[in-house]
Amino acid sequence: MMLPRALAPVVLLLSLGLAPAAARDDYRRLTALDAAHYLIRLELEEAGEEIGAEAEITFAANSDVREVPLDFEGLTIDAVTVDGGAAVHERRGGKLVVALPRAYRRGELLRVAVRYHGRPADGLFFKPNKFGDRTIFADNWPNRAHHWFPSIDHPYDKATAEFFVTAPARFDVVANGSLVETASR
Repeated sequence: MMLPRALAPVVLLLSLGLAPAAARDDYRRLTALDAAHYLIRLELEEAGEEIGAEAEITFAANSDVREVPLDFEGLTIDAVTVDGGAAVHERRGGKLVVALPRAYRRGELLRVAVRYHGRPADGLFFKPNKFGDRTIFADNWPNRAHHWFPSIDHPYDKATAEFFVTAPARFDVVANGSLVETASR
């Protein structure tokens, strides 16, 4: 079947739009370390969009390692520790790079804790729900977690996570998993 000459460019453009796009994952994987567990302590206030938080990440060393590059942007860092001791750190190209006090060898575990605060640009949202009530919710997929907690923010590195949320008593805190404790403040 011959198409009228005027329709040929339209058909060509439509067929080009249907060609599969080549996916490209250029995330530089961290092979020396494996994030095993995240413990996130999050403090929420009655109003505003700022958080206070601490993220403690347990890593297993897969090979000798002297620093930990974490995906983390935008929030103010108050303190960084490695295994309980103060750690030297710097921001470098969207990363929080934590210098380790010594070389960690294959099979060793280490704990990096970061205390921070600020207003997340993405990943943790402060928006009214359909009834107009204040809601705060996380949407980390596939790489938005680094806007509100330091992490290896890529689906390749699986880890368990534990959240301790301190919020006003009138808030309902909802999450997957098991509720461990409720306390009034």
